[in-house]
Amino acid sequence: MAICQYEFQFEDEFMKTIENEISKLLHIPMNDMIKKDFKNETLIIRKATKNNYILFLAHEASLLYLVIIRCNTIYENEIQKILFNICDEIEEEYNEDHKKEVVNVFGNERTFLKDLEKMYNISALFDIEVS
Repeated sequence: MAICQYEFQFEDEFMKTIENEISKLLHIPMNDMIKKDFKNETLIIRKATKNNYILFLAHEASLLYLVIIRCNTIYENEIQKILFNICDEIEEEYNEDHKKEVVNVFGNERTFLKDLEKMYNISALFDIEVS
């Protein structure tokens, strides 16, 4: 199975949109969520399979979230559409262009997902694939 992975930072006001639309696309039930709290951060995952999930990182001192979307490439075009729509909203609201950040990072040497694996061992914590 070919995998794509998108890592995107966004303001908290867009979390519900991302969560709802991506969960619907990946067929993740809305009540299927695992939340783990650490000292200053919270990890939230919505998972369909080990390679189809949405992982959110929230820091208590910030209104920015990190979202990591990992899934089968059959969903890639739809994922991009959702993220580009959010980029349009961000540009409208904050006059910031984030479209260049909508990049498939699967296979890259450095990713936020790999950093989270080093910090929290999330592959074991959530029973997911990270490499």
